[in-house]
Amino acid sequence: SPNQCVFDKHEDLSEGRPASLTLRSHPGKGVGKMFAKERKAGPWRYIISSIVPADSAITVKFEDLTFLVLAEDDLVLDVVYWRLTIGSTVNFVGGTSSKSKTKESGGGRDWTINQDGTIS
Repeated sequence: SPNQCVFDKHEDLSEGRPASLTLRSHPGKGVGKMFAKERKAGPWRYIISSIVPADSAITVKFEDLTFLVLAEDDLVLDVVYWRLTIGSTVNFVGGTSSKSKTKESGGGRDWTINQDGTIS
């Protein structure tokens, strides 16, 4: 698919090292933040993700073989409302009261780093 994201530094991520989310599939681009400061909605903190110039791509770390965690924030990559369908929005979220809510597995925060550079 022309919309598929293939990441430059997927090997670093799969080995647990922090890596910038720059895109091999879209040269000069990366995944970043739509706005710098987190916002709140009920019990959640969040930042909307966006495609950005590569030099503005965020850095994440793959933790617990499941979560993509922002290097500078206690937020994880999340499929909005855990709707796992093509075209679903992906953002960074975290709970407001404990890390257990931030790293809640079993749905839209569970990720796999694939050998072809994709993340699913």
